[in-house]
Amino acid sequence: MKAIVTALSLLLATRVSFAEPEVKTIPSGRLFLMPVADVVGPYRLSLSYEGSLLKEPGVLSSAGVLAVGIGDLAQLEYRHTSAIGIQGQSAPLPAVGVQIKLPIPQLAYLPDLALAYRLGIAHDEEEGQDKVTERVTDVYGVARFRLPRKIRIHLGLRLSQAEISLRETELSETLWLPALGLEIPVSERSIAIAEVAAAPKFSLDSNGDPLVESGFTARMGLRWRVHPQFSFDASAGYLSSDSAGPSEVLEWDIRLGAEFFVAWDSLTCRSLQLFCEKERK
Repeated sequence: MKAIVTALSLLLATRVSFAEPEVKTIPSGRLFLMPVADVVGPYRLSLSYEGSLLKEPGVLSSAGVLAVGIGDLAQLEYRHTSAIGIQGQSAPLPAVGVQIKLPIPQLAYLPDLALAYRLGIAHDEEEGQDKVTERVTDVYGVARFRLPRKIRIHLGLRLSQAEISLRETELSETLWLPALGLEIPVSERSIAIAEVAAAPKFSLDSNGDPLVESGFTARMGLRWRVHPQFSFDASAGYLSSDSAGPSEVLEWDIRLGAEFFVAWDSLTCRSLQLFCEKERK
């Protein structure tokens, strides 16, 4: 009898050892390109990057976010904001800014809210022999609704000042751009993500003069939490020339990406003797 009990104990221990360990989630400030109502957290740095598998050489085919957590409610960031370039392709534009998560109690009927301001940085594209300069500055608001089974719905509204310069012509337009995102857990380590959003679209009219409109982007994919400090993304999406929906598909795209979290206080502690644990206490 004792031998049977011992054998069963060993079997249960073996099954437990092969069970997939639970991965503690570190909050990310984004879905793919859509921001969410969260920050990376105090003393943390987040670096995310994604690139296209279908782009031709020489075309801007990547996007990224560098975020530094300042306390529990704010982060400083450098990011590529969603936009459709003058060549009708995805051309995320660089911006620097700050995002603040509003201190709202986490109750079942209250969403999480965040506000962000992002100052656009000029980006150049080539159109024939001409240089086109584009820039987008945003004020962004986003809400996250928590549903059963850890499902999350994200609603965003982006107020964009989109600017384009071609030859000696400069044009600036103010756009209201809604966004919708969805997160559905697939397992302890993976989340299915979908996002649809209006985005600034730069183009030329029939006379070759610059034009600023709104377009439509959509993306769907999977995020796999490989490690508490590292996640991997795979997604597919498309662009449309009409913000009302996919009336004319401009581009299909498949992208791979990753996000890496670093405790920046430990780095500054070792290199500069700042933000050390004993100083926090």
